[in-house]
Amino acid sequence: MKAAAFVSGDQVADTREQGAGLGLSIVASIAEAHGGLVWADRNPGGGLTLVVNFGG
Repeated sequence: MKAAAFVSGDQVADTREQGAGLGLSIVASIAEAHGGLVWADRNPGGGLTLVVNFGG
């Protein structure tokens, strides 16, 4: 199962006024299509660290 951060916006509750919430889902799909991995870590002070690894 994918983490909620990587699911398209129509599948997760969203309080933003604009946007479809597809950004991370698109990133994850592209990475997976190329054999890569995507993960996110919450930062203690707020925000998010997003890692995209295509290997090599």
